[in-house]
Amino acid sequence: MRTAKEFTGPWSKAAILATYAETDGANKSGLFCYAAKEHPEFGKRGELMATYACNATDFKTVVAQPELYRPRVRRIALAGPASSAKPNSDKKAVPAKKKAAGKKPAAPKARRGRDSNP
Repeated sequence: MRTAKEFTGPWSKAAILATYAETDGANKSGLFCYAAKEHPEFGKRGELMATYACNATDFKTVVAQPELYRPRVRRIALAGPASSAKPNSDKKAVPAKKKAAGKKPAAPKARRGRDSNP
């Protein structure tokens, strides 16, 4: 992760927030993890919620361990200035539109094209 006070930088040096436990240690050769994605809608103050997937280069391992391919969820604790900011704190809630009482929704307009009659 890199941080900056301004969107345009200057940016800090890259910092590793987490590693994949599935690929650390002995007997982990042939395993790899990928597709990490942040989910700020689920994170709390001072943490990052992420999902990722793992797999194996050997098909026999995939067949023997089908649970290996299931998506994983991970909470990652943040330190420093990023931990004091609440996720999505800069976005304001937009109120939902109220439906007019007793009104039916408008019917969709007919399409004219090659599949319709003239």
